[in-house]
Amino acid sequence: MIDLPPIDSDQLRRLLHWLGLLWLLALLGRGAWHVQQVRAGKRKAWSLAMLWELPLAAFCGTAGGGLGMYLGLSDLQLLAFTSVVAYLGPGGIEALFLRVFDRYTGAGK
Repeated sequence: MIDLPPIDSDQLRRLLHWLGLLWLLALLGRGAWHVQQVRAGKRKAWSLAMLWELPLAAFCGTAGGGLGMYLGLSDLQLLAFTSVVAYLGPGGIEALFLRVFDRYTGAGK
């Protein structure tokens, strides 16, 4: 196993700060998507299905934040990227990926 150095309290505080911020922005992104679905008549404004949005927003926030950090985005770019990833959600990201894949490989022709 890999021996990792212990995390000091300052590193832990920064990590929790960033995770909280990313999760909050992801929740706002998913909320914006939910509002769009309600306005289109595809979802009810309040339902038990909204409980699924909380872990989904946390996942999108963590994944979007990690990908944004990997890409070397600045702080503001990272927060915006995370909000967009959360707004798209897993289905939107899959559709975007397939569209780009089809365009560059010619698989859709």
